[in-house]
Amino acid sequence: MKWLIFAWRNVLRNKRRTTLAAGTIAMGSITLLAAAGYVNATFIGLSESTIKGGVGHFQVGSPGQFDGYQEMPMDLALDAQDADAVSKKIATLGEVKFTMKRVLFEGLISNGDRTVIFLGQGVEPGKEKKLSRNFAPIISGRSLPKIRPDKKVDLNKVIIAKDLAKNLGVKPGDFVTILSTTVHGSLNAVDLEVSGLFSTGIPERDQRYLMIPLPIAQSLLGTDKVSRVVAVLKETKAMEPILSVMQTAFPNLEFKSWLELAPFYQKVVTLYRSIFSVMGAIVVLVVLLSSTNTMLLSIMERAKEIGTLRAFGISRGRLMINFLLEGGLIGMIGAGIGAVGAYGFAILVNTSGIMMPPPPGMNVSFPLQFLIEPQFFGIVIILLIIVGAVSAWHPSWLAVRQKIIDALGHV
Repeated sequence: MKWLIFAWRNVLRNKRRTTLAAGTIAMGSITLLAAAGYVNATFIGLSESTIKGGVGHFQVGSPGQFDGYQEMPMDLALDAQDADAVSKKIATLGEVKFTMKRVLFEGLISNGDRTVIFLGQGVEPGKEKKLSRNFAPIISGRSLPKIRPDKKVDLNKVIIAKDLAKNLGVKPGDFVTILSTTVHGSLNAVDLEVSGLFSTGIPERDQRYLMIPLPIAQSLLGTDKVSRVVAVLKETKAMEPILSVMQTAFPNLEFKSWLELAPFYQKVVTLYRSIFSVMGAIVVLVVLLSSTNTMLLSIMERAKEIGTLRAFGISRGRLMINFLLEGGLIGMIGAGIGAVGAYGFAILVNTSGIMMPPPPGMNVSFPLQFLIEPQFFGIVIILLIIVGAVSAWHPSWLAVRQKIIDALGHV
């Protein structure tokens, strides 16, 4: 303990050197924490936007449904009985909010003068809105009406992606004809009113996408089957246990988590982690070299002091440990100041409403956020304490290696 007190007094004795070294470490701390906070916010935002963007926490389908190939429409769809059984079983699990059914189909849409290929979904609008407040963000008109079996509601509506609507030359209130192939291989058509126009944020989807109420889609395809059942949970962390239970209860069905349905997420995570690792290594190296230079000047100025201590019988190892303690204390001071600065910086940015440009493949901007979790502070502070100690190692090794007589005569 007395050596720690001695090291602390030495840190306070040379305020200029201490301030310079601690300031360098503080800047490194702010940089590391800000980068970690940005990457963390990106990961969490991307995962939640993926889940709430329509994927859900996991989906259930017949074997082969997720492979994307089927000879006939709804050939690999879930029977109504299986879909109901899955929904009822999931509903008994405590961490589940709700389930919803979807029908995936494709065909032709026409306004009478022009015909365009489309990709469509039959959805339950009320539940889709529960999953995402931004369900099919309407830019003109209204969203799809909720399906209410207890009330008579006109479900003959369609919402169309903005670029598809532009290609067709239609607007809310116009009527279009949707043509598709039934499960029996025949053609079927339905006339629907354009309820609204929406944007997915992805240009490629905006050129081909539309949605209609689930019963209308099933009627168009001549079936009561559904393509998939989507499960939405209260907490994402509860997904694995629930998936395990469901896979045991329905071994003949295929279950896909949101991670499997969004492979781009893992690629983004891998890319960002690689970038952050390289950047972090560079920051730590710069801090280490700067701190080493400062510690070298500080220690060499105390050559006579070192010689005197050596003359009194203090060992080289004991002196080196003391200098390492000094470096560690400076690292702790700098990292602590940096942690406070990083926290304040994160709050400032998070409340400023700064918007980032749309990411590749999208046309919607997003707010700049920094989410620094408590464990990040601990990791960075410990790392920089180690860096501070290491920065004192080489200078102290050079200093204690001098002969006592040379150290005492040092000018």
